[in-house]
Amino acid sequence: MLIGLAFPIVADAQQNCSITNPMVLDATQVNAASIASAIKQHNRRFTKAEIDQLKLQLTQCNSNMNSNISELKSKLVDVSELHKSFLPFRDVEGVKKQIEEKRKALIETEKAIFRDLENITLQSLYIVYMDRVDILNGQVEDWTRELNEYMSPQVIGDINGVFIESTTIVKDAALLQDHIKKQVSGELTASSMNTVVDAEKEFFVNFSRVIVSPLKKEKNTLDQRQASNSNRTYKIINPLNESSWQLSLRNLQIPENKINDFANQVEAFQKEITLENERQLKLQRNLLEKGKQQIKLLEQEIRSLEDGLRSRDVRVDDFMRQYPNLNYHKGNTDANVRLILSHLDKERSATLEAIRKEKEKEYVMKSDILVQIQGDTREALAQQAMFVLSQIRKNETVIQDFYEKNEIQDGKLTEQERLEARRLYRDPDKIWIFPSPGQGDQYKLALVVTFKVRSGPSTGQSVTVQPNLSSSNNTPQTTGTSAQTSPGAGSKPPVEAPISDNRQVLPNGLTLDPTWPTPIQELVRNMVKIPAGKFVMGSPTTESKRESNEGPQQEISLAGFYMNKYEVTVAQFRAFVEKINYQTDAEKIGSSYFWKEKEGKWQWVEEKGINWRHDAQGNFQVNKDDPVIHVSWNDAQAFIQWLNKLTNYSFQLPSEAQWEYVCRAGTTTPFNTGDCLSTTDANYDGNYPYEGCSKGTYLQSTNKVGSYKANAWGLYDMHGNVREWCQDWYHDSYTGIPTDGKAWESPTGSNRVLRGGGWFNFAQYCRSANRGYNAPDYRSYGAGFRLLSSGTP
Repeated sequence: MLIGLAFPIVADAQQNCSITNPMVLDATQVNAASIASAIKQHNRRFTKAEIDQLKLQLTQCNSNMNSNISELKSKLVDVSELHKSFLPFRDVEGVKKQIEEKRKALIETEKAIFRDLENITLQSLYIVYMDRVDILNGQVEDWTRELNEYMSPQVIGDINGVFIESTTIVKDAALLQDHIKKQVSGELTASSMNTVVDAEKEFFVNFSRVIVSPLKKEKNTLDQRQASNSNRTYKIINPLNESSWQLSLRNLQIPENKINDFANQVEAFQKEITLENERQLKLQRNLLEKGKQQIKLLEQEIRSLEDGLRSRDVRVDDFMRQYPNLNYHKGNTDANVRLILSHLDKERSATLEAIRKEKEKEYVMKSDILVQIQGDTREALAQQAMFVLSQIRKNETVIQDFYEKNEIQDGKLTEQERLEARRLYRDPDKIWIFPSPGQGDQYKLALVVTFKVRSGPSTGQSVTVQPNLSSSNNTPQTTGTSAQTSPGAGSKPPVEAPISDNRQVLPNGLTLDPTWPTPIQELVRNMVKIPAGKFVMGSPTTESKRESNEGPQQEISLAGFYMNKYEVTVAQFRAFVEKINYQTDAEKIGSSYFWKEKEGKWQWVEEKGINWRHDAQGNFQVNKDDPVIHVSWNDAQAFIQWLNKLTNYSFQLPSEAQWEYVCRAGTTTPFNTGDCLSTTDANYDGNYPYEGCSKGTYLQSTNKVGSYKANAWGLYDMHGNVREWCQDWYHDSYTGIPTDGKAWESPTGSNRVLRGGGWFNFAQYCRSANRGYNAPDYRSYGAGFRLLSSGTP
């Protein structure tokens, strides 16, 4: 126990804000007896004016401390950024290799864009006229072939013009336009629909529906095409673009009944061709925009690396001028870079230590706690002081969001260093007690606490509150500004758990902190350890209802991990939203999607005002244990970021491989239940069972997580209930998928993967191998997620 030698209260911001008071106790030794002894020994009572003055002084002390910490935080960010900027200079050859790899990736990306664009086709209708035909020696097939040879350059040129013009809506598409103009002709397919042969006037007319793939053929092959008989007269008419095409045919003396036939065919095909061309051009624009973003990103990365190499010597020289006292190596830039990084490491550690020491100057004050006393004043004050102190210990130990360090991508950093930079803990160090007399049998109590600050869980001593009061009337009562609540009349104050480390070791091997919100505690409790192993990902070609994107099958080897046995619930998501006032994509955009019948057909309908607070029917969600829905992939990432910050665990969305591995749980059948999926096994539309299986019920809504049987590895609802977001970008086959089970993040894409089927899906879409996908901001009444963790902080 430490007892002050002077009575006056002193709080001096210029001298570490020191407090001198006879009733100061060492927190590691404090108990009810020591507090009572201090009160008895000094018999000091403080006036309200003295305590109010102390309050003001401590507020100023804390303000100064916070100001200093803000400056230190800024310095730490600067040092971290500087450290990060020098990291690439350690390995010049490695940087050059990165540049070369990114250049190769740039070339491959450009090639991939052209390969994708080759699938674009545009259509039109053409009427071609040819005279001087010999009815006795000629055949329609020969004349048609001759006309196609003649019309190909002009028709492909016309359609290529439309294709080239459409690229102008995409910025930076000049390269593609130039490529098409100079090098590409295209491939034409003409489907003949109507022909006219007039022997008397010796002419032949062919009416065709033409399909052109603008990027299929190089120009030099097209340039060799020419009509076999240059003495003939040819006429090419596009009835979709030429308003006077019928007049042109009459001038060529085409029979009126044939012109009418052509007009009917034009009318029949015009709308269909227009819509299909619009769809193809939209697809083209999307491909170009996606490719442009990929190329832009790669070019930026290349420029950044090249700029870094060019500025390497300049940056090192500048740093050497700023820190001339370092022992530099003359003419050896590599060695100087290593020296600079070592110096910045020490600066970072020293700054973090300075933040910790500064934080130890902070005061926590609880005052105006009203105590109604009958009997021994010392004992009652001591009991109340212990109760308030126990609450301070419980609520003030963890410094939430104290400092979140910018990640330094340096393999030399240990996990402990990363942990220290993410969260600090405080253990009570000194406690000052200020009793002041009130009216009658009442006293007011004020406590001031300082802390020792360190990384890692709290290691303070346990605090057990066990009052020894003669009657229920002696129970302390609190009023005023304190936020603490004393036990009710006639009851004992609660016995506090040891605060040395409140975390509990769970049967699954993880640890749990009771200070976390209860739904989050449940989430951690429900993590299931998944064994390492191998499996064949995807469906065999013989599997009924198989889709092309479920293969080719790949053998995947996975390390062990943890997966939550349930999908994330409404209650768990609410704990996150309410903690940080998060707005989901559905709330920001103002809608979510439902599969509904509209205008006589079933389609995805955007419903306004729907978000995670609503159920599958659009009503406010009352079942907190149902899986959360109307959440996007972006929302899942925000939840994970918050959860990792709270728990220090590395939660994430599962990769597609990890998800399917856990879903199958050692099975190779369409479902982990075998060849059929019953509605007693999963929540889906039982009106549409899997091929050869029996019908079942249809709930038309989500169901409470865990309502059906678990699979062999203890996980629920891997089939049905909600479709679950995965980490991966979607690819339309498994060619090139990482075989170690990691998420497929490169190359990037435009859609993220969804797995498992939902309550509204047919059984075939709930198969272990079935794959879905959508944009990261997509949200609907059937999309949710579950979490994975490596099991380590």
